[in-house]
Amino acid sequence: MDEANWTVGDLAEMAGVTVRTLHHYDRIGLLHPMAWTASGYRLYDAPQLDRLHLIRLYASAGVPLPEIRRILDDPGFDRITALKHHRQRLAEQQRQTRALITNLDRLIRGETVSTDSMFDGTQPKEWEEEAKERWGQTDSWKISKRRTKKYTPADWKRIRGEQEDIEATLAALMAAGTPADGPEAMDAAEQARLHTDRWFYPCSHTAHAGLGKMYTDDPRFAAHYDKRSAGLSVYVRDAILANTARHQG
Repeated sequence: MDEANWTVGDLAEMAGVTVRTLHHYDRIGLLHPMAWTASGYRLYDAPQLDRLHLIRLYASAGVPLPEIRRILDDPGFDRITALKHHRQRLAEQQRQTRALITNLDRLIRGETVSTDSMFDGTQPKEWEEEAKERWGQTDSWKISKRRTKKYTPADWKRIRGEQEDIEATLAALMAAGTPADGPEAMDAAEQARLHTDRWFYPCSHTAHAGLGKMYTDDPRFAAHYDKRSAGLSVYVRDAILANTARHQG
C-alpha cells in the first residue's frame, strides 16, 4: 500500500479518535474516504487527513458537525483564513483561562475580588461573536446590545440570579415527574420568556419557541442544561413549546 494512504484504523489512531467516529463522519458526508479496497476497507490520503485536522479543530471549539460540513464545503472556504479564525478562538479561550486563574488565586489568598472583575473569564467571547454573525442584523440583537451596554455588575448579578432560579425550578419539576406540558412547567417557561423580554429584547412566544428548539439542536446549549440534570434540555424545550401553544391557542 502507498505510504501516503491510510486505512480507517491508521487514520483514527493518528487523529486520536475512534473508528466509529470516522464511520459516522462518512455517513453524514463530513469526511468521505478517498477510496475503498477490494476487501471493502476505507482508504484515506493527504487531503482527507488535512480535512480531518480542520474538522477536529472546529469540533474542539464547539462548532456542531453540520455547521463544520457547511463551512468546509463552502466554495469560498479558505484554509488559512479558517486557521486564523480558530487561532483567535484559542487566544480568547486562553485569555479567559488566565482571568479565571487570577480570580481563583485572589480568592485562595483571601483577597476580595472587585465587582468589576469578579466575572472575568466566565462569559465566552466566542459565543458573542458567533451570535453576532448569526443575528447581528436583526432588531432583537440591536435592542439587546443597547440594553446590556448600560447594565452594571449589580444588574448582571440579578440577571444571573433570576436565570438560575428559573432553571432550578424547571429541573426540580422534571425531577418530580411533573409533565413538561403541565401548568407548573409552562408557568416556569413563561417566566423564562419574560426574563428574556425584560432584560434583553422583546421576546414573543413564537420567538421563545425558536429559542426552545435551539436548546436541544445546539449541542452547547443542550450541554448547559443537561449538565444540571440529564434530559433537562428536552424538558425545557417541551415546556416552552407547550407554553407557546397555550398562549397562541
